[in-house]
Amino acid sequence: MHLPRFLPIAALAAATLALSACSADAGGGYTSDPAPLSAPSAQPPSDSGSGASAPAAAPTEGGAVLVARDTPALGTIVTDGQGYALYRFDQDKAKPPTATCEGECAAKWPPIIVDPEGKLSLTGVDQSLIGMVQRSDGTSQLTLGGWALYRYSGDTPGTTKGQAIGNTWFAATPEGKKAPATP
Repeated sequence: MHLPRFLPIAALAAATLALSACSADAGGGYTSDPAPLSAPSAQPPSDSGSGASAPAAAPTEGGAVLVARDTPALGTIVTDGQGYALYRFDQDKAKPPTATCEGECAAKWPPIIVDPEGKLSLTGVDQSLIGMVQRSDGTSQLTLGGWALYRYSGDTPGTTKGQAIGNTWFAATPEGKKAPATP
């Protein structure tokens, strides 16, 4: 179920102002101040490439971050603030947003769970494409272009090992589309 009420009118106005204040960064992307998701407040993206394992599906301490990053093989994709690629699943639906990866699937592909009252920091991703879908367990999963977002448990920061698995999992582009299966 899509929760359109998550973005109050005042927050929408603030998001519009934040987006209009965007400026190009040295990496060629765009940055904006943290915007209300009515998703978590964010820390700046880290490019440390630490190789730490992906955290379980849970709201991240300090908020959620979406960053458009250029990759040699896939072009521009969306990552979280730690550099983990975010994926969309072809068995989900964008209209209306539906998340179908549950149980063992969600253990392998942790959903990006957010706090509906939190903040979201965006770099190179349009706020108007951000939403949430309520999962069967009652948690809220972040969506981009209507598609629920996930991580792949086999990834490390900066990798896209989940790309085209089963020909149903694809890295998400900043528009919410799927990255091409092959370059």
